[in-house]
Amino acid sequence: MTSRREIRDRTAALEDRTTEAGERLETVVGGGLMIATEPQLSAPVAAQGFVVEREARTHDTGHEDVVLHTTPSVSELRHSLLWYYPGPTAPREDLRILWADDRHDQVCAAATHPIIFDRPDPPPEPVVIKEGDGWRAVVPAARTIESMILRRGNAERSSHDIRGPVELPIADADEYDLVVLDAAPVPYDERVSHEDV
Repeated sequence: MTSRREIRDRTAALEDRTTEAGERLETVVGGGLMIATEPQLSAPVAAQGFVVEREARTHDTGHEDVVLHTTPSVSELRHSLLWYYPGPTAPREDLRILWADDRHDQVCAAATHPIIFDRPDPPPEPVVIKEGDGWRAVVPAARTIESMILRRGNAERSSHDIRGPVELPIADADEYDLVVLDAAPVPYDERVSHEDV
C-alpha cells in the first residue's frame, strides 16, 4: 500500500531531519519499511519482547546510523499479521514475544552488539501467532480476526461478500476503507500467479 517513491521520499525527509538535529537513523535488518530516528524504533521493538542488538555505524561519508538486529525477526513476525496470511490478524503493535528464561539468556549471551530488552507482560488470553526456539509470538485474543481484509473498492470489484468495516485499530484502516470479507485469507504465493508476472 506504500509505493517505492513514497518510501524514498519519507527516507529522504528523515535523513534531512537527522542531519539538522544531529540524530542517527535506525532501521531494522530485513525491515526497510521500519525506519525512524533513534531511539524511536528500537525502544518500542524492545518493549514488545524482541531482543534488540543496536549496531552503531559510521560510514566512509561520515554518515552515522544504527542497524537493529532482532531475535526473532521483527519483519517476519510483523508480516505474519498481514491480512492476506491464513490465521489471526491483529494490530502489529499488539505483538508480544514471550521467552523461556534459559533461551533468552542464551540469545543475550550470543549477542555481538549492545542489547536492549524489556520483558513484556503476557496479553490476556494470548493467541499464538508463531513459535520458535524458546519463544512464542502472541497477540490478545480479543483483538484478532481470522478473515480476509481488503480495500472496499477491491472487494466490490472481486464480488466478495463484505461483512463490514474493520473494527480493529489496523494502521490506515480508515484511509484505505478496509473491510472484512466473508472469506478466508489466502497466502501471498497463491494470490500471485507467477505466469502473469
